[in-house]
Amino acid sequence: MEDIGIDIFEFDPMADWTVEKKNMFAKLEVWTFRILQKGKDITSNLGEDFFVIYMTYGLFADKAHEIFHKVCSLAKDYDFNVCEDKFLWAQENSKYKTLSRLSKILKYYEIDTSYDDEAIEDAEAISVYLPAGVDPNFALEHGFYPYVNKGKTGYYFRASEKNFTQQSNFVITPLVHIMSKSDNKRIIRIDNGFKSAVLDLPSRFLISLEQFSGAVVEEGNFLFYGVKQHLMRIMNTIMSEFPTSYELKTLGWQPEGFFAWSNAIYRPGYPHIEPFDEVGIAEVDGTNYFSPSVSSIYSGQRADDDEYENDRYLKFTDSDLTFEKWADLLYKVYPDHAMMGISFVLIGLLKEVVFKIDNNCPLLSAYGQKGSGKSKFAESISAVFLTDLLPFNLFHGTDYAFFNRISRFRNCVTWLDEFDDALIKDDRFQSIKGAYDGAGRERGKGGSRNKTEVAKINSALLLTGQYLSTKDDNAALTRCIILPFIPNNTRTKDQISAYEQLKAREKKGLSSVLLDLLKHRAEFEKEYVRTFPETFSSLREQIIKRSGIYLERVLRNYSAAMNCLKLLSNKFTLPFTLEEAAETCISDIIRFSTLISESDSLADFWNTVSYLLDIGEISEGFHFRIHHADSIKVLAGDGATEKKLPGITKILLLRITTIHKLYLEAFRKQTGKTGINLQSLELYLNSAKGYIGKCNSQRFTDLSGKGIVTSCYAFVYDELGVSLERELPEAAEQDHSEVRGFLVGNVEHVNISGKNIMRYKVFTAQTYKEGGKMVRHETETYISDLKPTNEEIVLSRQMLLIKGVLKVKVWTDKEGHKHEKRSMEAHSVTLLDDKPTSPEPVPEDVPF
Repeated sequence: MEDIGIDIFEFDPMADWTVEKKNMFAKLEVWTFRILQKGKDITSNLGEDFFVIYMTYGLFADKAHEIFHKVCSLAKDYDFNVCEDKFLWAQENSKYKTLSRLSKILKYYEIDTSYDDEAIEDAEAISVYLPAGVDPNFALEHGFYPYVNKGKTGYYFRASEKNFTQQSNFVITPLVHIMSKSDNKRIIRIDNGFKSAVLDLPSRFLISLEQFSGAVVEEGNFLFYGVKQHLMRIMNTIMSEFPTSYELKTLGWQPEGFFAWSNAIYRPGYPHIEPFDEVGIAEVDGTNYFSPSVSSIYSGQRADDDEYENDRYLKFTDSDLTFEKWADLLYKVYPDHAMMGISFVLIGLLKEVVFKIDNNCPLLSAYGQKGSGKSKFAESISAVFLTDLLPFNLFHGTDYAFFNRISRFRNCVTWLDEFDDALIKDDRFQSIKGAYDGAGRERGKGGSRNKTEVAKINSALLLTGQYLSTKDDNAALTRCIILPFIPNNTRTKDQISAYEQLKAREKKGLSSVLLDLLKHRAEFEKEYVRTFPETFSSLREQIIKRSGIYLERVLRNYSAAMNCLKLLSNKFTLPFTLEEAAETCISDIIRFSTLISESDSLADFWNTVSYLLDIGEISEGFHFRIHHADSIKVLAGDGATEKKLPGITKILLLRITTIHKLYLEAFRKQTGKTGINLQSLELYLNSAKGYIGKCNSQRFTDLSGKGIVTSCYAFVYDELGVSLERELPEAAEQDHSEVRGFLVGNVEHVNISGKNIMRYKVFTAQTYKEGGKMVRHETETYISDLKPTNEEIVLSRQMLLIKGVLKVKVWTDKEGHKHEKRSMEAHSVTLLDDKPTSPEPVPEDVPF
C-alpha cells in the first residue's frame, strides 16, 4: 500500500488513538488503495460528495493527509490549496465517528468495501489464499508475490488480508548490474508465461513507472498496470540480486593487467585462459567483468541490430601455432617486410609503453600498386589479433564506425585500407596523424553542452594504400614505419606453400601467437624503456659513420621497431639476425629521410627559388649573395654577436622578404597550390639544416648597381642541398687573356676541395674618345689565384698584369638593364712597369 504513502501493516499509530480508531484507519487505507486502483473520482469533482470525503479523512489528522490529497487529485478540477483548506478545517471540526458515510459513496461507485478485521500474519494460514508453489513467507513479508503460469503470470499485491490483485502480466529476473558513471544499467529478463525477453535498461528506468512500462511494452505483450509504489516494492526485493560487473567497453589489454578477448581473458603469470560464462561475466581478482558480445543476453538479436558484432572478431581460439613458427612462416612469405611486421605486432601490444618514451607511437604504412601483396601482408599482421575482420575502408565507412574501430581495441593492430591523403576526409587524415601523438577525438559527453570527453585511439594503426602520403609536409609519412611493395611473380614453390599454410592458420585464429607474447609482457614492458636509448644511439651512430642523413622522427620510429626485435630475440629464435634487422633499419632510415627531405614544403621553397633564378626573376647580388668567411655577425638577444664557423665556409645570405612574394606567385602558377606564408617560412628556415642566424646588416647590390645594406638570413650553403650558383650565358671566353688593374678591397683565402685558393677583385678603368666625347669604362674582375705566393704582389696596391682564363658573362634583367660579370682563373700575376703613380679612385667593397 506504499502508493498511498503509509504501509497498511506497519504504520505507527498515534499515541492517543484507541484500538477502534486504529482499525478504522487501517480499513480507510485499504479502501483508499481500491479507490486509487480503480482511478475513480468519488468527490463528484469536489462537489456534493466532497464534504463527506474531507470530513472522513480529517478525522485521522496528519496520518491521512497524503492519502486524502491522492484521492482528491482524481478530480478534474483538483486544486491543492482548496483541498488543503478543507482538510485542515475538518481536522478541527469533524464529528464523524464511523466510516459509514464514506462506505455508501464507495458502494455507489462499485468499489469493494469488504474488510477482514482479523489480520492474517501466519504463513500457514495465508497459504490457503495463495496459488500452489507460491512462498507464503515471501508474500507475508513483502505484501506481494510473483507467479508464473501462462496467462496467470504476473505480480500479485495484497489488497486485503485474504485478497491479492494482479498488477502485471509478467515477472522479472535480475541478470547483471553494469557499473558505470556514464552508462549505469541493469540487464533483466521478463517473462509473461508465453514469451521471455532480455532488456538492457538504464538503471534509472527501474524507478520510473512511465519509462519502465514503456520499455517493457516495446518487447511485446508485457504490461505493468500497477502504480509506482508497486514497482518500488518489486525493485526493493530484486535489487540486491543483481551481480555487479564492469562492462568491457574496450577489448584488448586492460589497465588492471589482463588481456580481454571477447570470449576469454588471460592474466600474465596465470596458467590458464579464463572464459566468460553464459551471461558474459568473468572474475579477475574479486571483480566481475562483463563482455556483452558473448553474453546469452544478446544471443537472440538479429544481425542488423547486433552492435557487438565487431567485438567477436577479437576472440580466443585454441591453436598449437607458436610465435616462432608463425614468425618463420611470415618471413618465408614476406622476406622483405616480415622484420617490420613482426616488430609492429609487439609495438601494438606495447603501445602505451612505446608511447612513454617520446609521447608517440609509430604507425605502419604498406604502400604499392594493386597486386603487390600489401593487403595480404596487412591481413597477416592484423590476424594475430583479429580473426577474419575486414579492414576499415577510409573512403566508405561512416565517421562513427571509423572512430569506433580505432578506439575499440586497446593494444591491438587495427588495419585501415585505401589510405590516400588526397581523397580521404580531412578529419580522418588528422585523426590518423593524431594517433601517432596519442591525440583522440573530443566529443560531447552525456548530452551535456558543457561536458566533453576524449575518444582515445587505442590501437596501433596499420595503413595500406597505393601511394605515399605527402600531405601537410609529409606529416603522416614521418609518423610511419614505411614498407614499399612491388608485384612479385617469381615466388618459389616453398614460398607458395608457406603462404597457403599461413593463410590457413589465420582462418583458424592466431590467438596462440599472441598468447606467447603476453606471457612475457611484464618483462617486455620493463626492458623496452631501459633499452630504447641504447638502440636509438646505436642506429644514429651507424648512420653518421656512413655519412647518411636522417630525420629525428624517422629515426625514432625505426628505433622502436629495432628495440622490439631485440626484446623478441631474448625470448624467441627469430628467422633473421639482429645484424640483418639493424642493416634494414639503417637503410630505410636513410632512404626515407632523404625522400621526405626532398619532398617537403621547405624543399618546394628552395626548388622554387632555383626556378626563379633560372628564369631571371631573381638575381644573385640583389636577392641573395654567396661569399666565403670564417665568421659572421648574427642577431642574438638585443644585439648582434660574431658567430665563428669551422674554417672558411661558403655562406648563403638570403633576403627572404624580397623573395617571398615572387615565390608565392611562382609556386601557385606551377602547382595550383598556396605556398608557405612568411611567418611559417621563417619558422621552417630557423629549424632548417645549415641555418646560421639572422643578420641585421649585409651589403647587397640593387638592379641599378647601387649598393644597399639590409637584413637577411644566413645559411651554410653546402648543407642546404640547393644549387644557386649559375653559369650565365657568356659573351666571350678566352683561354689566354690578360687583365690590367688595381686590387679592390682585401684578399680572401678559401679552401675548396682541399685546395688553398686566393680570391680578390681587380678594378680597371679605361678612358677613350667616342663620337667626339671622352668615355670612361670601368670594370671589375673576380680573380681566383691558385698561387698563394702571389699575395705579396697583389697587396702592393700597384698596377697588376694578370694572365689566365677570362670569362665574361653578359645578361639583361627584366627591367632592361644590362649586366656583366667578369671572372678569371689566374695563371700568372706580375707588376706593370708603366703603372701610374696615382691610380684612379676605386670604391671599397666587402669581400665577395
